[in-house]
Amino acid sequence: MLVYRGIDPNRIMEERILSGAAYPGQAVVRTASAKFIASAEVNSIYAILTDKMNKLDGSTLEGAYEDGDRVEGFVPRPGDPIEMILALSQTIVEGAELGLDATGFLKAASTGATAIGNATNYVTFTPLNGNFVSASFVDPSGNTQSLAVTISGGNIIVSLATNGAGAITSTPALIVAAYEAVSGNELLATAVATGTAAVIANAVESFQAGIVFAVADEAVTTTSSVLDTIKATVAPNQK
Repeated sequence: MLVYRGIDPNRIMEERILSGAAYPGQAVVRTASAKFIASAEVNSIYAILTDKMNKLDGSTLEGAYEDGDRVEGFVPRPGDPIEMILALSQTIVEGAELGLDATGFLKAASTGATAIGNATNYVTFTPLNGNFVSASFVDPSGNTQSLAVTISGGNIIVSLATNGAGAITSTPALIVAAYEAVSGNELLATAVATGTAAVIANAVESFQAGIVFAVADEAVTTTSSVLDTIKATVAPNQK
């Protein structure tokens, strides 16, 4: 059972043939043949499907549209109140940032947080402001080397410290302190240390936060088998 929200009379509406099945409250894009199809490409989202009566006013709906149905959707604008389908196995709190899954359902937006190190001693980098970031821990392959962190564009390069025998001695806390001492870190990514022993060298890993489509207006939890909907507001960056 799915519940939806009212239509603003000033919203831009468009009617097209549907390619494949989709639910009201699901995000769609236009295909090359000018049909609607469910999609998770946030930057290409064209519309959100409405119900068959074009009234998302708290009424209940069951079932999906079928392939070949003529459907209508509204074009979401920044600040629009929306009510869309929330993906399975989600726990969303009010104010949480929401992205889209592979089928055009809302889900918790990815933070892009990535752990660099080993299983118990690592630094978690979380990109800021939609930055595309890469980070690596480099073994300098020498004895008695000092810890050094450099930032070049979106690249964080950590040259690890070693002792007299060439063994790595840099701990997560020391790496975070060195990173935070480099100018520009506060605009690129946050860093949080876990563990107190030395880390290991790691190859370059790249990461980026997911695109935020909307912000949750309520708390909703879905199970692994039952869909639900969530009220939200379209994010300012959506056009």
